[in-house]
Amino acid sequence: MPKIIVSDTSCLIVLDKIGRLALLHEIYNEITTTPEVQREFGKDLPNWITIVAARDQLFQNRLNQKLDLGESSAITLALEFKGSLLLLDDLKARKNRDRIKVGFYRDAWGAGKSKTTWLYFFVARDYC
Repeated sequence: MPKIIVSDTSCLIVLDKIGRLALLHEIYNEITTTPEVQREFGKDLPNWITIVAARDQLFQNRLNQKLDLGESSAITLALEFKGSLLLLDDLKARKNRDRIKVGFYRDAWGAGKSKTTWLYFFVARDYC
């Protein structure tokens, strides 16, 4: 299992809405996210979610041209930790994965009433 698990906002929101945010703690023990994601979430996060700012602000700003701030910061942070795992379900981010040059893997966690919400994971690799 990867040492660093980074989460985007929407994954936290979806699990919180169905009362299952603690599922991430049960599966991964500790989650890491960014201050931008924390602000988008809009309420206090549990103590097992660590807040870390991405260092590569230039890369994050380039992603901000195509993605929302939460997605950009989470992707940037995940890329800063080789072998990390990112929990992401944003369509724009998935569509831009070729520009980001990482591999995506999907796990079929369904949630919601009328549509399925997918959590997409990618393993960051070879970031320099």
